[in-house]
Amino acid sequence: MEQSNKLTIRDLVTIGIFTGIIYILMGVVGFGLTLVTPIRVYVETATMSLLTMLPFLVLCRRVAKPGVVLVFNLVLSVFLIFMGMWYMVPFIIVSALISEVIMKVTNGYTNNKIIVFSQALHYVAVNISMMIPFTFFRAKYVSELRSTKPYANEMVDLYLSFNGQLLVGAITVAFTLIAAFISIKMVNKHFKSVSRN
Repeated sequence: MEQSNKLTIRDLVTIGIFTGIIYILMGVVGFGLTLVTPIRVYVETATMSLLTMLPFLVLCRRVAKPGVVLVFNLVLSVFLIFMGMWYMVPFIIVSALISEVIMKVTNGYTNNKIIVFSQALHYVAVNISMMIPFTFFRAKYVSELRSTKPYANEMVDLYLSFNGQLLVGAITVAFTLIAAFISIKMVNKHFKSVSRN
């Protein structure tokens, strides 16, 4: 009997669980990097990519249906809105829609390389979205940063610097490629039955 391509309640629960795991990992990265404050602004997104690539890959392989990436990012967006980072949501949703189109066209819901490309695209969107506060409400955002964040000066210098943005982008790409290589190797070796299909 052919299995439906529609997301089921079980699929949605799986997506919710994995989104929670990934969100916790992101929080752990953010907290851990406060110990190395000057470095944080350069490696935070890259480190998140490194740690979350594997669970994201396992999630997509396990559900392997259209909508998995979009629903994951919608749930993640709810967390971001509660954290006050609503400006990241449009970029994340657009990147998710692009990923869904690519996966649909290439039948890439069980293709490791397409899945990790989707996660890489997600972090590109995250990096771009971080520019929004500095572009549209710079004075207020910079003032709040300087009063609440110990790494405010580094953040301000970074996001107002084209070279700084290039450096962050390069580090993120490097970490993402490393994460993709490790994650694909682990899934191929240890998670042969990760897909339900």
